[in-house]
Amino acid sequence: LWLRWWLFSCCRGGVDAVCVKGISQRQSLTWLNLGWCEGVDAAGLQSIWQLQSITSLNLSSCPGVDAAGLQSISQLQSLTSLNLSYCKEGVDAAGLQSISQLPSLTSLNVGCCPGLVAAGPQSIWPLQSLTSATH
Repeated sequence: LWLRWWLFSCCRGGVDAVCVKGISQRQSLTWLNLGWCEGVDAAGLQSIWQLQSITSLNLSSCPGVDAAGLQSISQLQSLTSLNLSYCKEGVDAAGLQSISQLPSLTSLNVGCCPGLVAAGPQSIWPLQSLTSATH
C-alpha cells in the first residue's frame, strides 16, 4: 500500500519532532497536512527533506516553524503548494529567503504571519514561480 497523503490537522501537540521523523519515512507522500500541530518545530522539520515526492505541505498555525525549519523545507524540489499562515513570529523575510529557490512552488500562503508584517509584500517577491500568494 502506497500512502499518498496524510492528514494530522488539529493534532494539538500529538505530533512532535519524533513523529515528523517517522512520517518522513513515507517517501511516497505527495500531500501532508500538519496544520495546527503545535509540536511541529525546526527539529522535526529537519527530516522532512526525505519527502521528495511531496507537492503540498500545510504547516498553518504551527508556532514552532522558523527559519531553520524553512531551510529544511527548501530541499523539497517537487513542492508546489506551501501553507505557512498563522505561524507566529518564526516565518519572516529571512525565512522566506530560504524557500525562494523552490523551483516548483506556485502557491504560498503566509497570511497572518506577524514576522512578515514589517517586511511587507515585497518579502515574497523573490519567489519567481508563484502564481498564487496570500500575504
